[in-house]
Amino acid sequence: MKAKELKNYPDIMKAAMCSLLNNTSLLNIVIVILFNKTNLFDSDALLNCLEILNSCLQYLCNHKLSMPTSLDQQFFLKGIRMILLQCEHAFSVSKCLWLIYNNYVLFPLDIRKDITDLLFENVATKFFMHWSFNIRMIFHHILLYRIQHLHKSNKNLNEEYNFITLSYRDLIQKYQQLSETKKATQFFRLKEFIQSHHCNCLSDVIYMKFFRFIQQIEEGKQLSTSQQLNQMIEETHFHKQMKTKLIKKRISDRKKGSSDQNSSSDAQSYRIIDEDEQDVAIPLFTGTSNELKPQVKLPEKRVAVTQNQLKYLIKACAEFEELKFKYQKWKQSVIPVNFNSLSEDEKINLNETFKVPEVKLAVPLDEKEGNIKNTDEW
Repeated sequence: MKAKELKNYPDIMKAAMCSLLNNTSLLNIVIVILFNKTNLFDSDALLNCLEILNSCLQYLCNHKLSMPTSLDQQFFLKGIRMILLQCEHAFSVSKCLWLIYNNYVLFPLDIRKDITDLLFENVATKFFMHWSFNIRMIFHHILLYRIQHLHKSNKNLNEEYNFITLSYRDLIQKYQQLSETKKATQFFRLKEFIQSHHCNCLSDVIYMKFFRFIQQIEEGKQLSTSQQLNQMIEETHFHKQMKTKLIKKRISDRKKGSSDQNSSSDAQSYRIIDEDEQDVAIPLFTGTSNELKPQVKLPEKRVAVTQNQLKYLIKACAEFEELKFKYQKWKQSVIPVNFNSLSEDEKINLNETFKVPEVKLAVPLDEKEGNIKNTDEW
């Protein structure tokens, strides 16, 4: 593996590599070799690396193997972070999101939380309305089929928020106090209690960030609707200007080519009415983008949307609404009749077994996506 270039890996070698992963502890070695051999700015090598890594992770999924506890999570997440934040090749970024979408269920909850933190705190708004269709499409699928589907809770959001911000902190504080005093019996009881609630707490945190981002999208929908209305007003205003200009030109021509009497009579046949037109210029959107219900107090975050980004926001909102409709139909088709009677833990386990729709990236890239002149500044 170290001696050969990634693009020269034969299929037999890839299959052998996957079969070795029956010993899951070798996954960490595979990831280290793949990432160290890959140049972030070599798109071909990066795509080959992500393809091979996806094959390895899918092998674990198909054979019902779990991620090894010896995995160097920080190294793995550092590679994902570099691709999503530093790579400028749109198809490579979409391939990395495709890797996350395909293998999200395989990741432990702490890795899921780190990935969602990376997405929601750095690139969520950018990816949601990205100029590349591939990035928009796969990111919308991650939001609905992975994050919302797996982490949505039936609890009241206010109860979730209070549990996350207050109860869990109290538990950790007690955990630390008992560890300092070395009260073994109470220590281990509390440790088991915290571990049993740890997964639910992480899942709640992920969904809270998703919920906050969806509030921003709802406000973006209002902005896109007002943009369409302003566009109609602008077109109407343009037509009125052209019509007024034509009338003035005709009057001017009549005055030059006829007598004063004819000119005055012709002038009386045209009426130019000056109307106060409202300003149709669309300012940058700098409003508060995540105003939520009073019971959920979240920090404010302002998002500025330029004219170039606004046209993609309109398109992205329409695509997201269409995908939400497909998601609801898919969910109704896979959920069993007795789903509501199950416990929360049973629902979570069942949700992870559902086979989500397969996503295929548009490999023949649009020429405009590869032309720097046709991309927008972010």
